[in-house]
Amino acid sequence: MILWECLIRILFKDSIPCFLYTDAIYRGKEMTDLSDGVRGTKQLKQNIKFIFNTAGNCLTNQHSTIKEVDRILSDESLCECIVDINVTRTPSNNYADYILPDATMLEQEDFIRPSAGYYSNRPYIIYCQKAIEPVGEAKPIYEMCIELAKRLGIEKEFSEGKTQKDWLKYLYEESMKKNPLLPSFEEMTSKGLVKFDPVKPVVALEDFIKDPINHPLKTPSGKIEIYSNELAKMQKTWKLREGQQIVPIPVFESQREGILDPLKEKYPLQFYGYHYKGRTHSSFWEIPQIRETNPQEIWINPIDAQTRGIKTGDMIQVRNDLGIIQGMAKVTPKIIPGCAVTPQGAWAKYENGIDVGTCVNSLASIVPTAISKGNGQHSILVEIAKV
Repeated sequence: MILWECLIRILFKDSIPCFLYTDAIYRGKEMTDLSDGVRGTKQLKQNIKFIFNTAGNCLTNQHSTIKEVDRILSDESLCECIVDINVTRTPSNNYADYILPDATMLEQEDFIRPSAGYYSNRPYIIYCQKAIEPVGEAKPIYEMCIELAKRLGIEKEFSEGKTQKDWLKYLYEESMKKNPLLPSFEEMTSKGLVKFDPVKPVVALEDFIKDPINHPLKTPSGKIEIYSNELAKMQKTWKLREGQQIVPIPVFESQREGILDPLKEKYPLQFYGYHYKGRTHSSFWEIPQIRETNPQEIWINPIDAQTRGIKTGDMIQVRNDLGIIQGMAKVTPKIIPGCAVTPQGAWAKYENGIDVGTCVNSLASIVPTAISKGNGQHSILVEIAKV
């Protein structure tokens, strides 16, 4: 992913928030820095006509209002070509004109730093040694980028004459400059694992607290900002969607589709998605054995279930103005009254306009947040009924 992004930065200086990629397909030339968070230019010069998606399922399943995304991607007069690269099947593959198989961790060399390593006081680093050559036509993404760079005439600028392992060594030795405890690259790649002695837990802003003059924060003023001049400037210049605001001081803002939203009169239940032990986000959903032991269920509190005549095992529908998902109910006091949940990452599957794959994002709004232009869906207001 990082290597592909480096190639993109060589070719293009303009960028957009990932969540607004669908907007850029059908109204790209209307998108500006002040209305849509465009960077590198004041206004986009072209709608997106080509997508090169790698190592992600954000085209559809991990986006929002999936029926609308499906309509946009299915219209070949809009985005004319989609290339999807991954090590496994995803719903995003379904929209691709070309599917390219990426090499797995066993088929290439790379570093792994488990997410827990960022927070643990016993950090470690793993070096993935290539166990086998890539199977079939699979290639590491770096090799794909090299081939693309050759054809675009920028191979030298992109690779700088380095192989994938050369880049790993370069990045590792850059890290060694900051961390003298690291062994040599040769020792690291030979052992495959480096463990560190317990380290002192990180205290947020510790250096700044002790010496704010020599350790300023990465804010415009270098200080903790209660009033933000940057936000004040954005408040005056940015063009926001109806109901959105940017303010330079902390204020209470009623959450969209939250408990105070007037929409709650029509849709009285707050609906959430959560990470699930049965998959990694949306990866591995397609494996039947995993779905059998980790079924996709919709959890609802006994009080809400009783008023709706719902029992565990019943087929139920969750609906709002954006869509309908259908799945199996689990009545449990683990969910508080007024709320319901289902694991995020299930693959959307539409039958007669109803998502029987039970993907929570089928019900999520495609409206972006005010500042980051990202997905601000913390709660979805819905109604639930037995089929």
